[in-house]
Amino acid sequence: MSEVPMPAASATSARAALPLAHSAHARSNAVARVSISVLGAWLAFWLWCGRYHLLDDALIHLRYAEQLARSGLLTYNDGAPSFGTSSLLYVALLAACRARLSAPLLPLLPKVLSCSAYVGLWLAIGVTRARATNRSAFGVWSLLWFALSGPLAVRWLSDGMETSLTLVAASAVVVSLRSLATSRSAVRASHVALASALCGLTVLLRIELSLLVAVIGCATLGLAWERGVRRGIALRLAPVVATVAGSLLGVWLWTGHVLPDTAIAKGQGGAFDPASARAVLSALAASGSLGLGLCGVWLMSWWLAAAEDRNQPQLVRWWLRPTSLANALFPLLVLLIVARGQAVQGVRYLAWAWVASVTWNALTLEAAGKSGPSLAIAGVRAGTRTALRLGVALVWLLWAAESPTTWRIFAGRSETFLRMSESEWTSFRHVPSVAADIGFFGYFSRTEVCDLNGLVNGRAFAQASSAQRARRCAERRPVVAFVTDSQRRLLMSVLDLTGWTPCGYVDFTNVASLDRHELLLHPQADLHCPAGFARTQTPKVQRPVVVNMAHSQPPHSAPASAAGTPRAP
Repeated sequence: MSEVPMPAASATSARAALPLAHSAHARSNAVARVSISVLGAWLAFWLWCGRYHLLDDALIHLRYAEQLARSGLLTYNDGAPSFGTSSLLYVALLAACRARLSAPLLPLLPKVLSCSAYVGLWLAIGVTRARATNRSAFGVWSLLWFALSGPLAVRWLSDGMETSLTLVAASAVVVSLRSLATSRSAVRASHVALASALCGLTVLLRIELSLLVAVIGCATLGLAWERGVRRGIALRLAPVVATVAGSLLGVWLWTGHVLPDTAIAKGQGGAFDPASARAVLSALAASGSLGLGLCGVWLMSWWLAAAEDRNQPQLVRWWLRPTSLANALFPLLVLLIVARGQAVQGVRYLAWAWVASVTWNALTLEAAGKSGPSLAIAGVRAGTRTALRLGVALVWLLWAAESPTTWRIFAGRSETFLRMSESEWTSFRHVPSVAADIGFFGYFSRTEVCDLNGLVNGRAFAQASSAQRARRCAERRPVVAFVTDSQRRLLMSVLDLTGWTPCGYVDFTNVASLDRHELLLHPQADLHCPAGFARTQTPKVQRPVVVNMAHSQPPHSAPASAAGTPRAP
């Protein structure tokens, strides 16, 4: 068959178009490299600004870790076992890593771990985005990357808590379990063992991640059914189920419970308490670009993945399809929170559900792209670029709006951390104290803390009401109090604080509040205000307070010195 000669004009046009196309591609790559460099510099800037920013609860984990490394017991106060940590795995990691840091830097160990997990997750998403072969999947990974790069994302994912590790674990569980269903060849035993170990460790990271493993496991079964990978899928998932069950059994044998005391103490709002639903909405709004961004990316990726699903054979009802199951994580999590009346103190309780569902959806789109073009969502893909641009513009606007707030939080929390870490607490060791926000105070003072929030004093204390906890704390005759105004008023109903010496205050800066805490010393205690702590306001406990309580300390009427100046007892 003879070839038809190309007209000279056409050949010339084609040769001229090649350099232009190459030049456009080179410019696109250059713009992408510059954009990534700017984004990386932006992230590094905020990580540096928040280098001393830790959440108060991070040092609860660290004190548990030090006690675990020293005695082998899960305890906060010496010799009193308690399950007051929300993450056994995180405490174990801290205990294993504590020997690698010198004593002055040890309080920053939770910060190092959370930042390492956060940066690792950020880089992994960036590499996955660059390797995406499906345009819709590329858009989803890009928006997820941006959502995890904002100022408030740095605040929540590098605060010394296990939050960034939960996001890493959520993504890894989705990838590992999904691969068991999509591989048509024989899956290696080592792959199954790795997936089983990963799921077993994940439920030790936070107990609510059991919901993640259960839901993604069901979605994996559905995916295997749809893809025709039915033979052996039950055998592949059986070790996963056995490992997770073994992890939960191990927790029960070690602590006597599966749910930690923290979950019990924070779950006393009552069944189907509307306040829990409002707390979820409040956490979503207060998290700025992180919560709103993750929620938006989740909804968009679900829409894209569901559109792709409609192009597949409909073997079951839509709500039983793998994509529907994988995207039920967040609704189910909110339902459980409301059903238990659980307190939600930030977006860290919710973020893992969004990230897990987005990961599933992006992998669904990527699999569709590899198998060939999908005509059913051609219109959706055509609008992906516009949606991506609008999403990026919205993210930049949110970043600009939340940057001053994040700067203020970092400055306030860093000042509090540095002041408390540099203060002299030697004389406070092992003395009885009462507090509610016990992380910084308990770690640096090393007092025997009675926790008004019921986190670290055992299961019975966690199950008690606020008034009962305050009464039991008064019965322990504390000589140190670290309280806010509202907590002080609660204590004054059961403990005479007349004449207690104010040593100063610190602020735990939040999005919309300062959350000021004052340090008070009993007038008859052989204690002095810690050097370096003093920063005073007009004392509010110097005025005589008439309290008639059975378990109060003897009142002491010695007045403090000049208003605003702490007096050594």
